[in-house]
Amino acid sequence: MKTKNEIKKWPMLILLLAFACETFLDQKPNINMVVPTNLDELQGLLDDDVLRGMNFGQALPIISSDDLSITDAGLLSLSVQERNAYLWEKAMLSGEVSVPDWDTPYRQIQNANLVLEGLLKYKPVRVQDAKEMELIRGRAYFYRALAHTNLLISFSEPFRIPLEGNALGIPIRTSSNINIPSVRMSQAECIQRIFEDLEQAEKLLPQRPDLISRPSKAAVFALLCRLYHYGQDYSASIEFGQKVLAIYPELLDYGSLNPALPYPFSINNIEVIFQVFGPSFRFISSTLVNVNPDIVGLFDDGDLRKTLFLRPQSSGMGFKGHYTGQVFPFVGLSVDEVRLNMMESLARLGNAEEAVEMYNEFLKTRFVPGNFIPLEHIQTDQLLSKILEERRKALLFRGIRWMDLKRLNQNENNKITLSRSFQENDFILSPGSNLYTFPIPDIDVNEFNMQQNPRD
Repeated sequence: MKTKNEIKKWPMLILLLAFACETFLDQKPNINMVVPTNLDELQGLLDDDVLRGMNFGQALPIISSDDLSITDAGLLSLSVQERNAYLWEKAMLSGEVSVPDWDTPYRQIQNANLVLEGLLKYKPVRVQDAKEMELIRGRAYFYRALAHTNLLISFSEPFRIPLEGNALGIPIRTSSNINIPSVRMSQAECIQRIFEDLEQAEKLLPQRPDLISRPSKAAVFALLCRLYHYGQDYSASIEFGQKVLAIYPELLDYGSLNPALPYPFSINNIEVIFQVFGPSFRFISSTLVNVNPDIVGLFDDGDLRKTLFLRPQSSGMGFKGHYTGQVFPFVGLSVDEVRLNMMESLARLGNAEEAVEMYNEFLKTRFVPGNFIPLEHIQTDQLLSKILEERRKALLFRGIRWMDLKRLNQNENNKITLSRSFQENDFILSPGSNLYTFPIPDIDVNEFNMQQNPRD
């Protein structure tokens, strides 16, 4: 089982994931696959960070977003996949076999399915065994739901909840039998399966986890808060956000941190609900990758994030404010994201007074005492603009901005055009472009005769 000391080993384990050479859905059965036979082995599958990367997320939403800017020299030093994602190329994957943002979630799903099937065969001897079984079952349901959610948001077009129509989602895997063909389901079917898994997980998990690398009820609520927010069901996002704050009411006082440290945030700071690392892409550690200068200019004097998040480097300002406490991005679930989801949702639903109260409470923990001027009377459109600006600053390098762009571009008043340049060539990403939906790896499209996402 994973221990607190083992969590510190994650950076080395991340490097092993970079050598995957075969997309998961195309893998054939391995007769040497170890079949778990006891509870320790079943839990071990969910704690498996080496082969399956159970606590690793996606990187393409970060590099594709406008959180960062990369110099020409920096782009030339990256992989083809990274460069294409940054420039929003139509042929983003260029026939590449290894696509971690697709492969790793399906490995996580496979592990979860193995655990759920193993539990069906396990006969508890002691009362404690039966309790441990239910806890492991809840964790497996959560991991499967989280992985399917990440895949759906990245590899399917944006959607609104409740879903209408027959837009394509992703293959939903509920069996460890990899001989069963993978078929893309509708978005509505995908969402239904995710909701069902999270409902089961919520029943079985404790309010808080024993380790931040393991799920809990709070993590279930935070994921639902995120999913409903992305799907623009703002009432439901508030509802689940309130459930999170009932368990995690505190905010981290940024004034208590040391900006002189290479990475000022602790891996288990009080705002972390569920710890997930971004995978080991080259752009993560490059000193030629900078925070978008437009965002740098948003940090006022007295804003503690100016020194806690930003690091001067040769080509601009680098980012050091990861909630992983190290170079790898934090792409997990956290209190600050939940609060920002709630603020925006409240403002959009006309509850400006409560939104302002949450906004002021949040910003007080991010500024030098006396430097933050609380909001008082403000028009709803101005309040919403300020909250969206806070999302830009507070949730940097987490992959959330890409979700926000896909969501906001569905509304006429929020449409955003992105632009980049490389070797004197300009690249434009228009609002609502189908380039916001990542392509499915060709190897799986061909193997299972899947319909590819259009990128014209």
